[in-house]
Amino acid sequence: MPSEEGLRLAALIPGARFVPLDSDNHVLLDSEPAWAIFLAEVRRYLGSASADALKANGDDALTPAERSVLRLVALGLDSRAIAR
Repeated sequence: MPSEEGLRLAALIPGARFVPLDSDNHVLLDSEPAWAIFLAEVRRYLGSASADALKANGDDALTPAERSVLRLVALGLDSRAIAR
């Protein structure tokens, strides 16, 4: 995703911020140095996202299932483990 699009998308999500990550891939791999930064940012977001921030648009920004998957990503699980 181009940085400009990422900035616009982050601005639409309550409590989110755009964090550029250095990667040679379109999908960040857990073997890359940027993975630790990604996990720290997801954990920061999950820890700071209050119910008020999630309901800023009058409804939840994420469904319960989406929040569940995001928590698993923050724990460092890969797609295969999350699917299980």
